[in-house]
Amino acid sequence: TAPWFSWTGNALSDLGVSGLTATIFNGGLMATALCMMAFSIGVWELTEGNTVGRTGSGALFLAAVFLFGIGVFPETVEPHHIIFSVAFFVALPVSMFVLSAYMIRSGMKDLGYLSVAAGIVAALIWALEWDGVAIPEAVSALMTSVMSVILGYRMRKWDKVL
Repeated sequence: TAPWFSWTGNALSDLGVSGLTATIFNGGLMATALCMMAFSIGVWELTEGNTVGRTGSGALFLAAVFLFGIGVFPETVEPHHIIFSVAFFVALPVSMFVLSAYMIRSGMKDLGYLSVAAGIVAALIWALEWDGVAIPEAVSALMTSVMSVILGYRMRKWDKVL
């Protein structure tokens, strides 16, 4: 546990600096990144033959690589940590925007528009003033998680039809 942690005054990465909390937090980031990589490969397969879709799935894979880097390089390893962190939080909405273009063009308009909305929230949350960045980090990650769960559910349904 980290009783010192404040959602309004800290970054999520503050949990990855020292002790058992750091091991669990950074290990969780890397495990999540590996799951994200696997999911992005599934999206790559879904978008076969479509350059826009493949670009979006590639951006999602790249975001996963950046997330893994955040876990490997905690805040104490500068400038690596900040580079991976900024790249991750830029790549998330970019991947959602590119994938939304693929979805809309492919007739999955509801999912595409939802992805646009999630990408907008994930990007614009950073425009608000915060003492710490834990809230915008969590909101950005949540938007991507929601989109991934919904898209994953749809992919599973499509697989049964195919």
